[in-house]
Amino acid sequence: MTRSIGVTASAIVVLIGSLLALAMSGLIGLSLIAQPAGASPSPWIQGSIVAGMVLLTLCSILGVATSVGLFCLKRWARLSLLLFAGLLVYEGGAVAVPAFLFSPEGPYLVPWHVVWLVRLALFVLLALPLLALGGWWLYLFNKPAIKAQFPEPRQ
Repeated sequence: MTRSIGVTASAIVVLIGSLLALAMSGLIGLSLIAQPAGASPSPWIQGSIVAGMVLLTLCSILGVATSVGLFCLKRWARLSLLLFAGLLVYEGGAVAVPAFLFSPEGPYLVPWHVVWLVRLALFVLLALPLLALGGWWLYLFNKPAIKAQFPEPRQ
């Protein structure tokens, strides 16, 4: 069966995103190595940074593998992308809800309109893209025509 344009485009987006995340992980590692003398963070913070870098690297490798699997129409790659799409929707909601529902009391260090502008920017630039991409992938990869492109493994 031939691969649809939606699956191909999704595989390309996953590949680009994974390679960017892998590059970010490398930059994080480089920033730990190339610190000025006496400016290294505490061991706890340094360990947290390394753990985050390792997690980002592992997720990037999984993303590259998922992209290759989508190009080859592997069933596990479709399931992996559905899981990733669900996480994107969750993360988008986790950013969107606090951006508008929770309002800390007390005086701000900046004017209130600046606080709301930052919240709006956070919603538009982070939450909406996560929700839109995750939602689109959940819709697309659950369509019967797309499911049919990913054959069941042979027994």
